[in-house]
Amino acid sequence: MAAPLWTDKVSIISVQKIANGGIARGTFTLTNYFGGYVFARIGRLSTTAPAVGISILVRRILYDSSNTRDIPHPGALATFQDTLVAANLTTLSGTPSFPTAVCAVTSATGMTGGNVCCIVDSATTPTRAEWCRISKNVTTTVTMDRNFANTAIVSGDTITNLALVLLPIWLDGGPNAGDVEVILDYGLESATSPVVAEVWGQALVSVG
Repeated sequence: MAAPLWTDKVSIISVQKIANGGIARGTFTLTNYFGGYVFARIGRLSTTAPAVGISILVRRILYDSSNTRDIPHPGALATFQDTLVAANLTTLSGTPSFPTAVCAVTSATGMTGGNVCCIVDSATTPTRAEWCRISKNVTTTVTMDRNFANTAIVSGDTITNLALVLLPIWLDGGPNAGDVEVILDYGLESATSPVVAEVWGQALVSVG
């Protein structure tokens, strides 16, 4: 029997900053797939605690009989909200020696084992991001639980803790499954506590 076939790295929402009062939306097509996973990740870009926290909503989209327009249904299949705790922010003090799971940071405050962190190229206009789980830290040396995937990480990159990384969300597909939408809603946020977001999809093409 053949192995299941997946389509990896389906971009639903590309890496982007979401400021307080903002919103981001992306769609994931499940038509003619058995189903798929949604991978949603949010990283902090400041040390200011959110007053409300960003909301993540995953919703099915209904279509009319001719598939010409979507019919809104605000009820979500899954919804999540960030915590209201202030994150720690620091920078990398050196460029990692790839392949590696180790990086040096200017300050290790908050970079403790079990924390999920986010590393970005810029806290103001991020275009590259990596989410990692910290295994341990010794003084200012932080070790992740696996090697970095992005070898563009360099000295001076920003790293924050308290990233919101959801368990992969499974969604059923089918011949006429249509789309799902992912909403990242920061509209009620009053604090100046921007975040960086990225959402990927992975669709199951065949079961073997």
